[in-house]
Amino acid sequence: RGLSGACSLILGKSNLSSLTSMQVRLVVELLWPLFLFLILVRVRSTNQPIYQGGCHYPNKAMPSSGVLPWLQGMMCNIGNPCVNHPTPGEAPGQVNNFNNSMYMNKLQNSMLFKSANTLDFRADAFGSLNMLLCGKAPDSNSTNTTMNFSASGLTRNDTENSAFCKILIDNLEGTPGLRVVWSTFRPLIQGKVLYTPDTPATRLMVKEANSTFNALAMIKELAQAWEDFGQLVWDYFQNGRQVNALRVRFMTPSTETRIFDFVKNYTYFLSFLVLLFMLQCLNLDKFEAADSERHLMTRALELLESNKYWAGIVFEDLNPTASHPPPYVKYKIRMDIDKGERTNKIKERGWSPGARGNSFNDLRYIWGGFAYLQDMMDHGIIRAHTNKSQPLGVFAQQMPYPCYVDDVFIQSIGNMLPMFLVLPFMYIVCMTIKGLVLEKAQGTQNGTFWVAWFTKNFVLLLVPCTIISVMVKYGKVLQYSDPSVIFVFMLVFCMATIMECFFISVFFSKANLAAACGGLIYFVLYLPHLLCYAWRDVLGFQVKISVSLLSCVAFGYGCENFAKYEEQGIGIQWSNIAQNPEGDRYSFIVSIIMMLIDALIYWLLTWYIENVFPGQYGIAKPWSFPFTASYWCGTSAVPNADPSQFKDPMEYNGIVANYLEKPPPNMKAGVSIRNLVKIYKTGKKLAVDGLSVDFYENHITSFLGHNGAGKTTTMSILTGLFAPTSGTALINGYDIRTDMDTIRKHLGMCPQHNVLFNDLTVEEHIYFYARLKGRSRDEVKTEMDQMIKDVGLPHKRKELAKNLSGGMQRKLSVAIAFVGGSNIVILDEPTAGVDPYARRGIWELLLKYKKGRTIILSTHHMDEADILGDRIAIISHGKMCCYGSSLFLKKYFGSGYYLTLVKAGNEQITNERSGVKYCCFCNSFSYIHVILPVSLHHVELTAVSKLVRRHVPEAVFLESIGQEITYILPYSGAKDGTFALLFKELDLEMADIGFTNYGISDTTLEEIFLKVAEDTGVDVEITGKLQVLPVEWNLGGYNVNCNVERVANVNGKGSSVIMGWELIRRQFLALFIKRFHHARRSRKGIIAQVILPAVFVCLSLIFSVIIPPFAEYPNLELQPWMYGLPQTTFYSNDGPPDNTEVAQVVDSLVNNPGFGTRCMANNPIPNLPCVPIDSKWITPSVEPSINNILINGTWSMANPSPNCQCSTPQKTIMLPDCPPGAGGLPPPQRTQNTTDTLQDLTGRNMTDFLLKTYEKAGRKRYGGISVGGVNSQVRMTEPEIEAVIRDLKSLFNSPQQILLNTKTLLKELGTRDNVKVWFYNQAWHGIVSFLNVANNAILRGNLPTGRDPREYGISSSSHPLNLTKAQLSYQALAATSTDVVVSICVIFAMSFIPASFVLFLIQERVNRAKHLQFVSGVNPAVYWVANFAWDICNYIVPCLIVIVIFLCFQQKAYVSPPNLPALIWLLVMYGWSITPMMYPASFIFSVPSTAYVVLTCINLFIGINGSLATFVMELFDDDKISHINDIVKQVLLIFPHFCLGRGLIDMGKNQAMATLFERFGEDRFQDPLSWDMVGKNLCAMAIQGAVMFTITLLIQYKFCCKPRLISGKTFSKEDEDVDVAQERARVHKGGAEKDLLRICDLSKVHYHRKNVPAVDRVCLGVPAAECFGLLGINGAGKTTTFKMLTGDIAVSGGEAFLNGYSIRTEMRDVHQNMGYCPQFDALNDLLTGREHLEFYARLRGVPEKEVTMVAEWGIQKLGLVKYSNKSAGTYSGGNKRKLSTAIALIGCPPVVFLDEPTTGMDPKARRFLWDCILSIIKEERSVILTSHSMEECEALCTRMAIMVNGQFKCLGSIQHLKSRFGDGYTVIVRVGGSPPALALVEEFVHETFPGSVLKEKHHNTLQYQLPLSKGTLVSIFSQFTTHQQRLGVEDYSVSQTTLDQVFVNFARYQHEEDNHATYDNKVDVSDEMPMKTQNPPVPESIFLRPCHAK
Repeated sequence: RGLSGACSLILGKSNLSSLTSMQVRLVVELLWPLFLFLILVRVRSTNQPIYQGGCHYPNKAMPSSGVLPWLQGMMCNIGNPCVNHPTPGEAPGQVNNFNNSMYMNKLQNSMLFKSANTLDFRADAFGSLNMLLCGKAPDSNSTNTTMNFSASGLTRNDTENSAFCKILIDNLEGTPGLRVVWSTFRPLIQGKVLYTPDTPATRLMVKEANSTFNALAMIKELAQAWEDFGQLVWDYFQNGRQVNALRVRFMTPSTETRIFDFVKNYTYFLSFLVLLFMLQCLNLDKFEAADSERHLMTRALELLESNKYWAGIVFEDLNPTASHPPPYVKYKIRMDIDKGERTNKIKERGWSPGARGNSFNDLRYIWGGFAYLQDMMDHGIIRAHTNKSQPLGVFAQQMPYPCYVDDVFIQSIGNMLPMFLVLPFMYIVCMTIKGLVLEKAQGTQNGTFWVAWFTKNFVLLLVPCTIISVMVKYGKVLQYSDPSVIFVFMLVFCMATIMECFFISVFFSKANLAAACGGLIYFVLYLPHLLCYAWRDVLGFQVKISVSLLSCVAFGYGCENFAKYEEQGIGIQWSNIAQNPEGDRYSFIVSIIMMLIDALIYWLLTWYIENVFPGQYGIAKPWSFPFTASYWCGTSAVPNADPSQFKDPMEYNGIVANYLEKPPPNMKAGVSIRNLVKIYKTGKKLAVDGLSVDFYENHITSFLGHNGAGKTTTMSILTGLFAPTSGTALINGYDIRTDMDTIRKHLGMCPQHNVLFNDLTVEEHIYFYARLKGRSRDEVKTEMDQMIKDVGLPHKRKELAKNLSGGMQRKLSVAIAFVGGSNIVILDEPTAGVDPYARRGIWELLLKYKKGRTIILSTHHMDEADILGDRIAIISHGKMCCYGSSLFLKKYFGSGYYLTLVKAGNEQITNERSGVKYCCFCNSFSYIHVILPVSLHHVELTAVSKLVRRHVPEAVFLESIGQEITYILPYSGAKDGTFALLFKELDLEMADIGFTNYGISDTTLEEIFLKVAEDTGVDVEITGKLQVLPVEWNLGGYNVNCNVERVANVNGKGSSVIMGWELIRRQFLALFIKRFHHARRSRKGIIAQVILPAVFVCLSLIFSVIIPPFAEYPNLELQPWMYGLPQTTFYSNDGPPDNTEVAQVVDSLVNNPGFGTRCMANNPIPNLPCVPIDSKWITPSVEPSINNILINGTWSMANPSPNCQCSTPQKTIMLPDCPPGAGGLPPPQRTQNTTDTLQDLTGRNMTDFLLKTYEKAGRKRYGGISVGGVNSQVRMTEPEIEAVIRDLKSLFNSPQQILLNTKTLLKELGTRDNVKVWFYNQAWHGIVSFLNVANNAILRGNLPTGRDPREYGISSSSHPLNLTKAQLSYQALAATSTDVVVSICVIFAMSFIPASFVLFLIQERVNRAKHLQFVSGVNPAVYWVANFAWDICNYIVPCLIVIVIFLCFQQKAYVSPPNLPALIWLLVMYGWSITPMMYPASFIFSVPSTAYVVLTCINLFIGINGSLATFVMELFDDDKISHINDIVKQVLLIFPHFCLGRGLIDMGKNQAMATLFERFGEDRFQDPLSWDMVGKNLCAMAIQGAVMFTITLLIQYKFCCKPRLISGKTFSKEDEDVDVAQERARVHKGGAEKDLLRICDLSKVHYHRKNVPAVDRVCLGVPAAECFGLLGINGAGKTTTFKMLTGDIAVSGGEAFLNGYSIRTEMRDVHQNMGYCPQFDALNDLLTGREHLEFYARLRGVPEKEVTMVAEWGIQKLGLVKYSNKSAGTYSGGNKRKLSTAIALIGCPPVVFLDEPTTGMDPKARRFLWDCILSIIKEERSVILTSHSMEECEALCTRMAIMVNGQFKCLGSIQHLKSRFGDGYTVIVRVGGSPPALALVEEFVHETFPGSVLKEKHHNTLQYQLPLSKGTLVSIFSQFTTHQQRLGVEDYSVSQTTLDQVFVNFARYQHEEDNHATYDNKVDVSDEMPMKTQNPPVPESIFLRPCHAK
């Protein structure tokens, strides 16, 4: 089949698997990503955008505009208020905004005069000053700041002044509302301006620049003079005699008006200045010289300490001796960075809406005083050059901003959006990686597998992607963006993420670890994006491309792009994906392309690594495989190996060839193995050692060997799972080294453990594999029906694999191996763990499908190998030992026949072992343990022995157990007829010699196996304390060597048993020691609990520390062209036509030399030369329709063009929608020699034009100049002022200096004509750049005649001071902003630790170790307290490491002295609360890795989402959201994760706020341990810990689910077997009172099964020294019985006593008297065998000093000496069972329960364990045994019972049951000759033995079932002996029915009444651990035909 077909299959499988059955996981995977977005949409719905109106700002007067406008501007515009109508200062020709200030109003306005009298400067200085200067009360923000000054008025006493100033400053600093304002203005009021160099020219410029402060000094003097003379002057002017005379005599009306105007102005100004206290504190001696820039810097740092530094001015390129400045003056201003703009950036990277009008953050050049100082310096230079006392003043006017949508939500969320989009995929990533690793471990991996997984996940992720795209659009999170673009973007990210999962999965072979680390790696790969975000200004395009090779980073960049577009109101559209909103080269499409490239790279890496390093499974290709033709073109489909070159395996195997049976001629080998060698790299283990063998078609070959012999390795090599080290194999003629893909089409495999998809049904499995093999749909349908019928699962065809019983799952696995026409089928232990009845069904299937196939079968069941195997191969240590048919092997290695006789008498329980000791029956190959009477030398040969020896002298007495005596008879007797005579006599004399019946069985294959396979090293000789004495004798020709065991002093109990509190203390210690050993060896635990958190916290702190290098701020020349070329600027000439100064300034600005210094004579700006262009003014044309609108409309100067439509809630648009013609006709424009486009806006409504054309041109229009604006406050021109002063001089004889000062002051109060500088504040340096342009124009417009304006210019630069304290505090603030990220990373790290604690507990519950500890005497409360204590101790380690890491990084927010205790308490209490919170999960989950992933994700989800959601909600200034947030924060306190995360964020915020306010001298630091900070979190966590631990204990004690006892309703009343009834009567009558175990009517009903009893009134007594076998198929009730007896589940009815203690009321005592080996090993893989035994010895109360000895006893008893110090995880299956048995024996409990103790053991190990069990019985202890191995029961059990439907169906000794319920004898006949004459033999048997059934027939072998009747054995042997020659019989073998067949006869009755129901047996569900993938079994017996006919 093609790739697409195979993909669709795997996909179909995955989807069926995921979509039909794993609803919960599916829902989680789909909804998990949406959860965060639901929160976002919810927050968005409560946080609507604000529809801001248009903004007009008042202008800012520079010092050159006069003292009064400057002071007014500073005081009245301190908040840069935004008004929604044009301000007066914006109007053409006008600059003043303050016509309504009190100062400006006429004297006659009595109301204002009265209100002026009400001003109270002492009570409210700030408010009074505002009222006086600005004509309005201050806005509410300034608050009423009451300051109490001393009542002493303003006097001339300097001392008093300084005292007053101190009081004033103390009051300012002590008033919260004014503190920040004062700290801002202090440098201006009290600060110094340093300048260098100190030369005559600089002194001249500084002197001129100081004119503003000179004016303020004069005001101070005049204020003091007015205090003395003010009232006299006023009275004099009002009514003075001379004045009246003057009025009459001299004054013309005009003169009078002029003088009175002056006096009014002067009087009012002085009246308010008298109240202006500030002037007393104003430091007017501003300028201070420094020798050099270095000296200036040193002095600046000194002044900064006391906050008295304003700025430094460094003049460049000056002649030190010149007394006059040069024509071109260059200087730079050096201010503290906090008072000016940064010079390393000129504007934000991208445009975002808003005028940037915040007075504090956005207008630093104004409030920091930079612009004022620049203006003063520029005007000082202008005066020095022009000698003009009052050139044009300058006003700075911020351009008006149109209405827009202010969306705080988008701005806040923009940076976090990538994290919001990355985190949701966390769970899916973990589960995908886990699934991939899991399926790879099942051997599924090729191109098809990857494509299918990709498609499955891609389709799965389509859903959340679609929903998220729709949600963000219509939930108005991204309301401007096109959802299809978002969808494609998300989809590409998902694609890259899936590939990233593939890539990550390649490095793991364990699903647990993969899931845990996968999610972490995924998140860690996102973290670099945070780093890149911090470095975004530094990184270039190439670097960004490089880091985008991590898909999460590329994704983050893409998110940034669309978040920025969204902020701009454009949204991401298909039209703009190729542009970056910030003008960068890295656009949205680049991000998508990079993610696709990443996906490709991840895939290529996955493909390459997967092929070259396939890990544990698969064949590694050479590193250069992509360059080989064979890889791409494949190899030919014709078998390329020549079979003839393969020598016969006989030749390879040399000496062993004697034991290799030659195959019949013309047999075709399906599989030929030659010289196969496999060496494992790890441990250099030689697994297969030169193996050569042929497996034949139409044959089942049993492939046997002990554990570790090399069977599974050989099979794995044949299936292509491993590559051979050397040698090869041919399968159907194809070489496994080169043609594996071809071979696989015909290969079927049933692995050792079920590899089923839990969520596919039976028929889906068969369909899937058949289609994979290339069958068509129709063929598959037919095959599927047939196959399901053959495996006996028609009633289960729609059942999910996970709901099938173990037997059914194995059947399905076998069926899969045969499906699709596989003609080579490899079955690795297909019946492992399956009960005998289910096993029969599998056997039938194999025999049915044998034809046309080569079947290789490995098994540990020797009967299975015997029955199924046409040929049997036994290997040991990777080498072939023998190979041939069963008869061949028995002939070579068999001992003979076993004759078993059963004694008469009813005393069934009499134990005859009292004098029995160990002996060994030995021969040249190996030995078999048997039991002989100790005085064997002197044994009288009893009657039976004499009888046997009489006929068969070579017979050997083997054993006498219970009622059975066994002899070995040699094979020769079958041929010479002696057996027939023996059996004939036995039949006659049996009753006389005291026997009831007898049976015969052939040597079993097991015995042959034990002889053939060499010593495996599994069983180490018992050494040490167990003394062994050899005794020898000769017996019947056999050499027997017996070891008589001398019982050692030490046993498994110790000298005494500790009880009471001391025992509890010891158990606590034992549990603690166990956890310690586990932890120190658990690499995964150390990684999850210590390394991961530490690395993660370390990484996050590294990322938070690596903020971009804090370079010094560069020197930036202030000129408009820093914003790029060409620009569009504008000018207007607003002056009167007759004003020559204005005309000259305009000319220099527009024509010669133009804007700024760029076109001066020497082109002073590098790289920006002047381009001489003679361009004419042109007016751009417009469409006639627009012309008509503007010409015909009724427009006015106030409303000159159509209005724009602002955004509304119904129609959201970022900027206004302007109709055609808005803004008027285009103005005249021309291209300047600076390459700029200059627009002439003279005579236009500037505001209207700028607002309405903003969207088209406003974002790139950085400034403009209006010349000639008049300040209406200035009523008198300079000549008029001089005239008045002249008049006054002539009138008064007053002090000349006062009048002179008055004249100067009046001139300095304000300039009449001004230049208005328009600036766009999104250009950070726009205001100062255009100030420079304006001042250059003023300089050139006022030059004396004859000077060349191209020679003159001023160049100013900004060069901030470097590394001042303020900068460092700014850096500290930047660092605290990363604390949120740090806290998220800490939550991330700390989520792994508690989740990993639960892993251990789940493992202990699932593998039943926890139950075993309870059985060993541990109180559940002690168990949980010990685990909690350990977990807390364990938690402290990573906790300390995290704290140390924080200390290393010196994160002030967490480790400063006040913060450190809070951090420690937070982490410690988190451990206290989260650990018990995880414990209940240990009762829920069954797969530790799933628990780990789910719990980690839940921890992350609650911790990160909770903390982030509440943090995000805090960003919004909305009372409703704040209220919701407060409630959410209270509710989330129930989660420790939130308490930790939120606590850390609060600590970070607290520190950030403290650091911020520290700069203003305020202490806003809260005690971190206070209730409002971390206190409540700690309290909540303390309560959580106690509550959750209590809940855990309640769950453990099943507090809420007490068992219901069944009513007296009687159970089934069917007739009971006579033996069972006899036992019930014995128990009821008290005959079992002294038995160690007494069970009386024990019952269990599972209420979910309609009250059908799982155990039904069982009665039994087991005396001391008995081994009682309990048999039954899976689901018969065996394990349920064990669970009731061990206290695992509650009893429904009846009672049981163990050593006299009731299981209902005295379970603690019962546990002390019981040993228990559970069905599955309850071992800890990381503890050694010795540690296990010591642990259980302590639990059992063995005194501490004897613990080591008792453990040693256990080790020696079970032969584990060699392995005692190796961890149990490395043990073979057999050794694990031995250890489990040893644990059951520790403490020498009187009763030992062994639940299938030898499952999975090879025969050799099994025999050893049997010996151990026999020795326990010898010690007068009882053993209750369940087993699926009938021969085990035959070997061990004195008595046994078969359980069906919860009841005993038979009970008695083995031979008793065989004789009562057996089916007769099995005869196997091998016929000689070629071809063999089978027909003759068949006819003979048919006639001679009526009722015989031919069971099997192939080639030369026949197998018959003969019915049981008296004399059958005699007849069989005599007939065959007589006719052997005639029939050509080569060999024959006779065996009595095995116990298996007895068992099967009963098993078929299991729930026969439910014949057609899907009977889902839940008996063992509660706690039984499934075998690998097996789930609780369903009895299937009723659906199988028995494998023999009756």
